[in-house]
Amino acid sequence: MMGLSEVVARLRAQFFDSSALKFDDTALEEATRCALEALNGQLGTAYQLSGLDSVEAGDLPVELWPALVSGAAAQALDYALRQQLAGLGNTPAEAEKMADWARHLQRQFESQVERARLLDLQGLGTTSWTAAWPWVEKTRWQG
Repeated sequence: MMGLSEVVARLRAQFFDSSALKFDDTALEEATRCALEALNGQLGTAYQLSGLDSVEAGDLPVELWPALVSGAAAQALDYALRQQLAGLGNTPAEAEKMADWARHLQRQFESQVERARLLDLQGLGTTSWTAAWPWVEKTRWQG
């Protein structure tokens, strides 16, 4: 089972930041926490991630890992953009390009969460398409 260290490593690989010059560990941890909270909120679950907030054994299903990583990337990029706009950042990218990229990553995260929710609904098996609903219709003259 993957944990926080794996998410941070994937984010560092995506942002070409192996030496932690763009994002420190605290920023990536907070981005992962925000993405996990959003994931849990939208799915109505309480998944945990090992290594995050002193959790020893996480229970996040492997199908949700891509959504978590893209959500954490969107949060990290948003964090960097806010730092740059406030004059605190060290990322030389243009603000408009960073904002577009952050919006793209957020849309990607939302579509992956929606896909997970639909797959979960399909797996419930409680909806029967062959079941007939009773149709009771009374007209005024029948009482």
